Amino acid sequence: MALSNFVFALAALLGTLLIPFGVLYCLLRLKRRALQVTVSRSDRS
Repeated sequence: MALSNFVFALAALLGTLLIPFGVLYCLLRLKRRALQVTVSRSDRS
């Protein structure tokens, strides 16, 4: 019983930490992609 509670608490902690980091990672990827698009557009002109 105690082990299952420990595993559940660990999973909840990792989940709450993982969600904001996942969102931050996605936003950084989108921002980097947008920067690459603007750089490639300025190179063409």
